[in-house]
Order: sequence, then structure tokens, then C-alpha cells
Amino acid sequence: MLDILKWLGWATVHKYASEIIVANEFHNLTLDCPANKTCIMTNGDLYLDTFYPNAVDHIHRNFYALGGFLLSIMFITICLFYIRSWFDNFSFKKCSSSCACN
Repeated sequence: MLDILKWLGWATVHKYASEIIVANEFHNLTLDCPANKTCIMTNGDLYLDTFYPNAVDHIHRNFYALGGFLLSIMFITICLFYIRSWFDNFSFKKCSSSCACN
């Protein structure tokens, strides 16, 4: 994969939200194996260390990142509505049925 595409992963909400969910679900979880079967992973912390290193330590960082995404989306939305209302004030006035438009 191209390096530029790897960096795009940091700009998505899904990365932070999924890491929070996985860390919450698998931390301190005991995995039971069926009888007469060997298990590769016996607990959730081993799974987290293998596939999501330091996921438990990054929970606060991920919540702050999600909060930052939320605040930035709200800020962009407010700005766009303000710009939209500004353009609506300078657009052509709509005529009602009682006036004659020329």
C-alpha cells in the first residue's frame, strides 16, 4: 500500500472508534477453549497486544480524537449555514402571489 494511503487512516473517525470498542470488549477477557482443542490465544489482552498494540493505553487519546472530530464537524456546519444564509440574503427576492414581479 502507498504510504500516503496509510496516512489517510489517521483522518478517519472509524480508526479511533473501532479501537475504543475493541479495547473495551477484549480487555481482561478470558477466552475458553473447547475440550481437547488447543487455543492460540487464551485471553483478550494477548489478542489486543497482537492486533491492536497499546489499544488500552490509547483509549483517552481516541476519545479526544472523536471529540475533536465532533467539534470540527459542528464548526464546519455552522460556518456553512452562515455562508448559506449570507448568500440567501443577496439572492433574487422571491415574489409572492400578491405582488407583480417585473
